[in-house]
This record gives sequence, structure tokens and C-alpha cells, in this order.
Amino acid sequence: MKRVFNSFYERTGIIKDAGQRNVASRVSALLVEGTILFSVMGTLGVDTSPLIAAAGVTGATIGFASKDFGANFVAGIALSGHESLRIGNEVSIGVGTSVVRGTVVDWDTRYLYLKGKEHDLLSVPNNLVLTSVVTHHNAKEREAKWTKNEREWKATVEAYEKQTANKPTDGKSG
Repeated sequence: MKRVFNSFYERTGIIKDAGQRNVASRVSALLVEGTILFSVMGTLGVDTSPLIAAAGVTGATIGFASKDFGANFVAGIALSGHESLRIGNEVSIGVGTSVVRGTVVDWDTRYLYLKGKEHDLLSVPNNLVLTSVVTHHNAKEREAKWTKNEREWKATVEAYEKQTANKPTDGKSG
């Protein structure tokens, strides 16, 4: 099922980055598979309410036992739209003496994988990435785009101000 979502996201261009596609495909597949399972069971006459209650208790127990895994999974989903974490970007994560720097080579629901200076593979937990400062080092292209957009915005504002400054008023105060 994951492959179906992965190829769909790739074909449609909805998610261009391979790492982000991987995370989105896993999450989508889990949601669809769970929904199908409970629908089939309900159709076959199985009372699913005790299963849902048991799943809730089991989920809470597993959640407490594996809170780091859960935190990294949720952080992976939250980071899926973060443009600076796309494959090939050079990033630094953290501040001060605890900075990790490298080129993004992959990421999944638990870790962001960076290639370090000496070509070593660094696995950074997604939760750490989510709660840390992320510096995108090769953002020159993006900066140029922002500058262009800023110039366009200023020109639009100036044109609007000129237009409203030249408008005659009817002398009434409101």
C-alpha cells in the first residue's frame, strides 16, 4: 500500500522530495489500512467497539512505553513540509557547542540523515530537529526569490499609496 501512495505522490508531483514522499506514504498507508480493516470487520458483523476500546488502552500503554518513538514519528509528520530539510540541502541543527551540520541525504519517520564533513552518516532524531534551531546554509536561491518578492511588494504598496494620495476627498469627516 505504501508503494501505491509513493508512486501516486511522485506521479502527481504533490510531494517532490523523496524523503517527504516516504514519510507521507507510510502515514497514508497506515491510515487507509486501519480504516479498511475496521470497515471489513464491521461488515462481517464483528462488533468493533471493544476492539476500539482495547486499541485505545493498548495505544496508551505502547505510547508511554515508546514516547520517544512517538515523539519522533509526530515530529517527522510535522517536519514533512519543511523546505530546508529537502534532500541535498546543507543544514545545521542546534546552537552553541551542540550543533550538527551536514547535507540532508534522507529522512524517515524517526530520523533525519545527514552526511557530515568527513562523509560520516549522522542520524538526528526528528524530535530534536523539531525543537532545535535549523539553519539552511545553501539558501542563496531562496534569498534571491525573497528579495524579488520584497521589491514587488514595495512597488505595489507605493503604487497604492500614490493612488490613494491623489484621490480627492469629499470634505466630510467620518
